[in-house]
Amino acid sequence: FWLVAKSAGELQLMAETWLDMLTIEGWFVPADEAVWATTAPDSTDDTVAIGTQQIKRALRHEGFKCLGVQITFDGRQTAELRLREKRAWRAFHANKGLLCAKGVSMKKRFGLLDSLASRSHFWGCSSWTITRRQLKHLRCMQNKLERRMLKLPKPPE
Repeated sequence: FWLVAKSAGELQLMAETWLDMLTIEGWFVPADEAVWATTAPDSTDDTVAIGTQQIKRALRHEGFKCLGVQITFDGRQTAELRLREKRAWRAFHANKGLLCAKGVSMKKRFGLLDSLASRSHFWGCSSWTITRRQLKHLRCMQNKLERRMLKLPKPPE
């Protein structure tokens, strides 16, 4: 669940009220799974707690994972791009036998690469606001996947 507040104090009150309501209905939320974030500078000393346990604060540039997406509050997509890159490589290596099989047609191998690694890599990209540098990195990453699949040597610098 998400609670949106204007201040850490308001969030504290909302969290306590919400958790009391959940407890009445027999639900429990472990405090160690809770995370709070803010658009305020990371140097802010605000704290939020559930009972006596402090809730972990996510730094703006690190953010937190929610529904498979890394959400940050720094106006960049760096953490999400790193997460997507890891998932693309994981999908590639999980299917490396098929992707790198010389006996399979190139068309089918590229189709498989697109349906596995590329979809993992670019999932949710329509909501990204990325820099030119990040776009270049995405293109290079796609080229690396294709070179690895085709077992081509790394190009000279």
